[in-house]
Formats: sequence, C-alpha cells, structure tokens
Amino acid sequence: MGYQTWRSNAPACRGKKLTVGAGKTQLAPPQDGVIIDSVSVLADQSNTAAIYIGGVDVSNTAGFKLNQGQGLPGIRVTSLDVIWAVADAEGQVLWIFYTEPVGENVS
Repeated sequence: MGYQTWRSNAPACRGKKLTVGAGKTQLAPPQDGVIIDSVSVLADQSNTAAIYIGGVDVSNTAGFKLNQGQGLPGIRVTSLDVIWAVADAEGQVLWIFYTEPVGENVS
C-alpha cells in the first residue's frame, strides 16, 4: 500500500517539465488516476522559440502562442490529455503546474 496525502482545505499543486518540439506533444498527468481541477503552463525563460498551446489540432498557426517567460494560468480542465503543445523549434521547455480538487486523494 502506497503513501497517500489528503488535503481537506487547500488544493494540492504539482508540476513537471515538458520538452516540446515541432511535433505535437500531449500534456499527460504524471500518473494514472490523477484528478485535475486546473492547469497552468509557462514557457521557460531560456526558450529560443515560441510554444503553442491548444487542442489536438494545435499548430504554429492555430493555438495560444507563448514566447519565453509567458504563460497561461488556471485553465479549467478535468484531464491534461485534452491539451497539446507544439513549438517552432526543437528542445523548448514548457512548465506544467496543475491543481487537484480540494478533498481529493493527492498521493
């Protein structure tokens, strides 16, 4: 049985680093079964090209453009697998921060 943490009065926040390139990349939770309340994404300050955020059809002409250091806060979703990213160049870094609903298992 694994260690579990429960939060009753504040949402748990977790994050991860994702490397994005010219091919579309799906934002997936770090483990199966994680319930998501919202997600925020931030393009790393060291990026040299833009990253685009959107659905499965995201491209560098159809998506929310993030230049270095820019982000999108508080996107309300129940699963990260509906959000995709693509970049103008290989090796761009996207930071993903997501919160879990209050009172949910946050192991």
